[in-house]
Amino acid sequence: MKEEMFICEFCNKEFKSKTSVIAHKIRCKLNPNMKFWNTNKGKGSGHSAWNKGLTKESDERIKKYSETFSKRSKAGKYNLSRHHSKETKELLSKKRSEYLASAKNAGGFRDVGWYEVENINHKKYVVRGTWEYNVALKLNELNILWERNIYLNYFIDDVKKLYNPDFYLPELNEYIEVKGYFSEKDKIKMDAVLDQNPNVIIRFMKSDWYTNFINRKILISDVPIYKFGMFESGYKKKGQIKFEKKIKYCNFCGKIIYTKSKYFCSIECYNQFRLKNKNDDLIKKIKIIKEPKKEKELNFCLICGQEIPKRQKYCSEKCFRVDNKKVKITDEEKIKLLNTFSIQEIANKFNISYNAVKKWKLKLIK
Repeated sequence: MKEEMFICEFCNKEFKSKTSVIAHKIRCKLNPNMKFWNTNKGKGSGHSAWNKGLTKESDERIKKYSETFSKRSKAGKYNLSRHHSKETKELLSKKRSEYLASAKNAGGFRDVGWYEVENINHKKYVVRGTWEYNVALKLNELNILWERNIYLNYFIDDVKKLYNPDFYLPELNEYIEVKGYFSEKDKIKMDAVLDQNPNVIIRFMKSDWYTNFINRKILISDVPIYKFGMFESGYKKKGQIKFEKKIKYCNFCGKIIYTKSKYFCSIECYNQFRLKNKNDDLIKKIKIIKEPKKEKELNFCLICGQEIPKRQKYCSEKCFRVDNKKVKITDEEKIKLLNTFSIQEIANKFNISYNAVKKWKLKLIK
């Protein structure tokens, strides 16, 4: 039995459902009452917002919106300073760890592949990246049992978090962490885990140790154990403040630095500090703020005086030959010498060859 088709009355196009015909009719090009929507909204589409350039003073609508917003915010309807509670942060940390352990898209990491690998007990796990994949295969080759998704608890700012090491070796009761790029957050996390779990052994496999282990140059026992404070981080031990953000202050005015600069909040402070402390060692350390470029030094040809590049002495080969002549005299002086002395006497006087003086004579005769 043939399905009932719905036809557009303007262009005779067929549709399977009534709703699709109705949606088409509104936008049909042959419909004289066609409605048009700008589908290319956003940057670069030529569509500008209705309130662009309007202010409270120039437009009553903007004034009305601003008054209602201020009233509602004062009444507490808009909680603009809302933060996650401690319980919510712990739940988010747990959910994120579980997602990274099970996701088949490398946990949302860009340019990182995922692989399914079995251990020697034929249990499947998902690993992220080629490094973890190669380590898993090498452990299977060495007949070492490994597991994943074994969580370690730690606290930062009194919030419970979960750390999921890359591999757990149940026979040795050790963990393996395979690391390429080691960020500041990772350093803080590792120090917190070791400080709050003192009996845990984590072998830290960075690039050199990874390549040596894969190429069977070292054993798993030769991989170094991560120790607290191996890499400097902002984490503090128990009984102290758990985590502090490193606040930087300007060395000239004392204000907090919010930029990437290490020593000064602005170029003005840097310049004033440099004027007052010319011989200070801090000026030599600074690489971020560059000094203004010196004016280009002009260079001129030694013979004709034409402007030339900095490292050159002459503008052309002709000027070079003129400046490097053994005998630097004018044609008039040469004629006087030829009239008074013989060719051999002139050659001996200027320490040049007989033929060179002969060439003078031929050129001057012409």
